[in-house]
Amino acid sequence: MDITIASGLRLEYEIYGPKDGEAVLLIMGTGGQLTLWPLSLVELLVDKGLRVIRYDARDVGLSDRVEGDAGYALDDMAADAAGLLDALGIGAAHIVGGSMGGMVAQLIAINHPDHVRTLTSIMSSSGNPELPGPSPELIQRLMAPAPDPQEDLDAFLDHQVANAQLTQSPDYPTDAQELRAQFASDFNRSYDPAGAVRHQTATFAATDRRTGLRAVAVPTLVIHGEADPLIPVAAGRDTAGTIPGARLLLIPGMGHDLAPQLLSQYADAIVELASGA
Repeated sequence: MDITIASGLRLEYEIYGPKDGEAVLLIMGTGGQLTLWPLSLVELLVDKGLRVIRYDARDVGLSDRVEGDAGYALDDMAADAAGLLDALGIGAAHIVGGSMGGMVAQLIAINHPDHVRTLTSIMSSSGNPELPGPSPELIQRLMAPAPDPQEDLDAFLDHQVANAQLTQSPDYPTDAQELRAQFASDFNRSYDPAGAVRHQTATFAATDRRTGLRAVAVPTLVIHGEADPLIPVAAGRDTAGTIPGARLLLIPGMGHDLAPQLLSQYADAIVELASGA
């Protein structure tokens, strides 16, 4: 389904669960389509009576593209998410974001607090410039150009799988064939690398959010993998230490992904947070 928000942007979304359930808004990371939120995680949340929304952010999936030289900021993406809730007639939701989506989720809590019941930030960062980053070797490998899928789809899928394996949870690896099937399905649904680049540009341009995070007053959960090579675990500790009263859930052996073996743990923590709000 799609809906046009007040800014005029058209966003693709899916909604699950009872109409009278408290809403959970899932926000994916850089270039990620809504399909990267596993349906099994959605079902775990719905089984607890929650109403779950996953959506394509601007510039990815089936949502509108935002081209031009001016670019945009993560704050604009946070405004999109708040606008989606408004368009759906949802006053406030439990906001859950992963990676870049966690940064967007934080900005919703900072800029649009009336739209937030609780905040869950997964494998993300506060924007603190003093935090350690990924190794140069990892960045070099992840930034290597992908083969053109129009010319060689198999080579493209091999590249995507190899990149995912660089950052996935070492103690909870996802089968290579499952990864390949996910990437093939996402490619068939939508493929626009330029949109992902614009997401990256917005992420790299993002400023330190710690001042705003210190004023966040909603119940907050920070989930981070102790083995995350892309956004090291220090970022999770920093985020949780910045937001008043935030709970920090560190998971040994978790990398920078939503490992299938850990979905029930994520769901239980999100439900516990929502139940106490």
